[in-house]
Amino acid sequence: MGVAALQRLLTLARESRDAEHFQRLAFTDVIPAGNNRMAFERDAETVFVPGGTPGNWLVLFELDHLKIINDTIGHQTGDEAIRQAYQCLTEAFTKTGICYRIGGDEFACIVRSPSEEAVDICLKKLDELVRQKQEKISYDFGIPYGKGIFDPKAEDFHTFFVSVDKRFYFNKEKKYQIPPIFV
Repeated sequence: MGVAALQRLLTLARESRDAEHFQRLAFTDVIPAGNNRMAFERDAETVFVPGGTPGNWLVLFELDHLKIINDTIGHQTGDEAIRQAYQCLTEAFTKTGICYRIGGDEFACIVRSPSEEAVDICLKKLDELVRQKQEKISYDFGIPYGKGIFDPKAEDFHTFFVSVDKRFYFNKEKKYQIPPIFV
């Protein structure tokens, strides 16, 4: 009876370890080896809750020119650019936020701080890290962003996400002086 119980415990431990491994894989993006879209959606559901705690920020980012990098230099360089972008984001937001790759060239960061100044300090650090990377590589490396603070009394997450996304595109249009597609 003791051997059977020990074997059952070992089997349960192995199954638990396997389950943890597969759960980690489900929430990890393979290119930057960081949080993926599923992790973002899981975390956003707990942070951006109507009637919940105020003072949570969302910052959206995009790696500039990824398609051009992939098409002209190669996908290995594009993957490296994604890794470099994710590294810059996580380094800039290491103490205040959690970063995610949420699409091909798109990233997000959830920042739990009521202070816009704290977010802006991270964004300034990000700008500096991007500038430093740009000096070392042969292609255009930029990470424009848009930010917003969630008002749990006034909006749901989807509405909030869309508004931050619009701010992101407004900032990108300003930066590159791109004429708006839709008026």
